[in-house]
Amino acid sequence: MDKKVVATGLIAGLVGLACTTIFQQLIPIRDQLGYKEAPNEEMVLEVLDINLPETGLYLLPGHSPPDSLFRERYEEGPIFRIHSLRRGAGGTPHVFIPVLGLLMAPIIPSWYLWRLCRDERPGFGSRVFRVGLFGVFLALWADLRMWGMELYPLNYALFLAATSVATWIIVGLVIAWRIKPGPVSTYAVSGPHPSPDASMDVSL
Repeated sequence: MDKKVVATGLIAGLVGLACTTIFQQLIPIRDQLGYKEAPNEEMVLEVLDINLPETGLYLLPGHSPPDSLFRERYEEGPIFRIHSLRRGAGGTPHVFIPVLGLLMAPIIPSWYLWRLCRDERPGFGSRVFRVGLFGVFLALWADLRMWGMELYPLNYALFLAATSVATWIIVGLVIAWRIKPGPVSTYAVSGPHPSPDASMDVSL
């Protein structure tokens, strides 16, 4: 893989990270999207600390009753999904891996466009669209799954999906600006077609 492709991916990753940070500033609107905070947080935490003895993921109602009873309780509600993590003294969020993932992920569409531009001549809009499809895939696979399988509010999952698509469109603008087909030479028109590598251009 061309080192300039990696550089493009990292630059796009920095842009994507900045977009994600900006979108996170919109989190105050989450109260309007179904994301709530417990009004008696200290009391709730005390009850959870006493009754959830181990670190883990708890689903209430649990799966221990017979299937028919579980389905009945599940349909009637209420339903709670609780993540019990870093018990005791607490801890700091592990942000290194998510940040690293945000920085490295755009390398994949950068490489894809680099390979595509070796054989085809997609326009700027087409290149942005192709990268934006990665955001659509992420929104369907990760963000909307949080509503369907992890009981997140639908409005909140849609908000996350929209920010994912928007971020990848912006990332696509950066990648499409830097990775593009090279100019068609006179030799390419009148003589044998040059090798794909010879017609490829990755802007600095």
